[in-house]
Amino acid sequence: MSTPISTQPATPATITSTPRAVPGLTLIAGGSVVLNLIAYALGRLAGADLQVVRPDGASFAVNVPAILAMTLIPLVIGSIFVLLARRFWGPGVRVLRWLGLALRLLTLPMPLFSNATPATAATLASMHVIVGVVWFALLGRLRRAA
Repeated sequence: MSTPISTQPATPATITSTPRAVPGLTLIAGGSVVLNLIAYALGRLAGADLQVVRPDGASFAVNVPAILAMTLIPLVIGSIFVLLARRFWGPGVRVLRWLGLALRLLTLPMPLFSNATPATAATLASMHVIVGVVWFALLGRLRRAA
């Protein structure tokens, strides 16, 4: 008696399937970007010049590419940690949910104490709050759905 040999290559489900968390994390990133762009537009309408002076005296403009980068880079890094936590450490998602909110709220004073107009500082601070709240709310929903 011989055992039939499969001609199909072995493909482990963990490698080929999309983790269930990815759509939720994509929603967090997309929602944060959209809301931050709305905050940017509202800030511009309110008269924010969105110019920030660095401590070395150089000035830079906060524009759409900068908003995309400063919104998405931390979220992508956080999402990688969420995916790893879901796989290897059960309570990790709950910890990362609170940690992400805390980091965004702890960075909230940065724009408020920067050398920027009050409208610019308020606009940038609101973006910190937006990302933190979206992260916290949707990651909690994702955690409950798991």
